[in-house]
Amino acid sequence: MLDIAEAIFIKMSDLMLKKGRSVRGIFTKYSVPELFPDRTVLELISPGGFIEGIREVGIEDLQEFEVACLMKVLGKPELD
Repeated sequence: MLDIAEAIFIKMSDLMLKKGRSVRGIFTKYSVPELFPDRTVLELISPGGFIEGIREVGIEDLQEFEVACLMKVLGKPELD
């Protein structure tokens, strides 16, 4: 599972480098700012927004299993 997610992230990174795009440049439009009591602002992104961002990067053909691996890995608190 981790190796599948890692391969997708590497592919995303390569495509972003080739296109001269950044993570913030691609994913900001899919994020929602959340203001915390201490005035910290955290940009949150929904799983659907994340997948849309991946498609914008240029990965159009993700299988359901690959999406599940990504979501499982991103949802692990020990991988903060």
